[in-house]
Amino acid sequence: DTTAPAVPTSLALSSSAAIAPDGSTITKLIATWSKVADTDLAYYEIGLTEQGGTEIVFQVGATGSATERNEWLAVRPNVQYTARIRAVDTFTNNSAFSSTVNHTTPKDASAPATPTGLSATAGLKSIWLTWTANGEADLDHYDVYE
Repeated sequence: DTTAPAVPTSLALSSSAAIAPDGSTITKLIATWSKVADTDLAYYEIGLTEQGGTEIVFQVGATGSATERNEWLAVRPNVQYTARIRAVDTFTNNSAFSSTVNHTTPKDASAPATPTGLSATAGLKSIWLTWTANGEADLDHYDVYE
C-alpha cells in the first residue's frame, strides 16, 4: 500500500479549566477533529506550537470515534497555541498536514493566595523575612514592600 490516508478535517482547539490532583486549577488545551475513514489508519500526528516556540509533534492513537480528541494538561494561560494534524496508516504513509488553527488560552484572573507564616528576624543592619511558600503552580514571584 502506497496510498496516503485522507487529510483530517475540522481541526479545532479550545481550552477549559481543570482541577489538578493537588486541588489547584490548571488550564487544559483540547484538540478535536473529524475521524479519517481509511480502513488502515494507524494514528494521527498533531504538530503543536506554543507562542514563539518550536513545533512539537505528538502521536495520538485513533479511537474510531466520529470526533477524535486529544488533551494537554497544565498549559500556560494567556498564550497562543497553533496546531495542525495529519493521518498515518499502518504502512506509514502520511497524509498532508491540515491547515493550522490557533487558540489563545484564557488569562489567569485569579490572584495567588496570600502568603502565610510571615516572620521577621532582626539582623545587623538587616531584617530577615521568611514565610511559607505558596504552592500554586503559576506563581511567578513575591513582592515585598517596606
